[in-house]
Amino acid sequence: MPCTLPVCSCLVYILLLKSTAVHGKLVNVTIDDQSPSLFYSDLWEVGGSSCPGCAAVPNASQAIYGTWHDSTHYADNETNPYPTPNVSASFNGTAIYAICILTRAAAWNSDMSFYIDGDFVGEFVKTPPGELGYDYNYTVYSNTSIPPGQHRFTLQNGRVGAPMRTLTLFDAIVYSYVNH
Repeated sequence: MPCTLPVCSCLVYILLLKSTAVHGKLVNVTIDDQSPSLFYSDLWEVGGSSCPGCAAVPNASQAIYGTWHDSTHYADNETNPYPTPNVSASFNGTAIYAICILTRAAAWNSDMSFYIDGDFVGEFVKTPPGELGYDYNYTVYSNTSIPPGQHRFTLQNGRVGAPMRTLTLFDAIVYSYVNH
């Protein structure tokens, strides 16, 4: 029996519906820096114009939801190693993106390490151009090949033994999961 246009159209539609049901829809979730689901180590400040301990003051209207967290890591010496500030989040998904604000000022380098479930998965190192201003909504880490399931992501500012001081202006984490 030949396939007529209405019958073929229905079959294609049914196949597309089944394909969507099997694969699901990818959903992004933003965890803002102010979220109570984030865990900050010591040495983080809530960014803003009223932050006396903050090294930088970007434009709040350019930050995700108008906020960020500021941490500074100073260069180590052998007798007094400085701790490395970090922020962690648990998520159930298959992809994750860490978003920061980067300063362009020469005095502050970016040097971040990233961990998933305790395993080192990458780093971001950047020397600023030495001018005024900031780069907003900057993705410093992206991973789209995480096995589905529950995970813990950690962003670490600076490294023990690093020869430079670093600044991290953490803005948000976005993770993705498949909604079946």
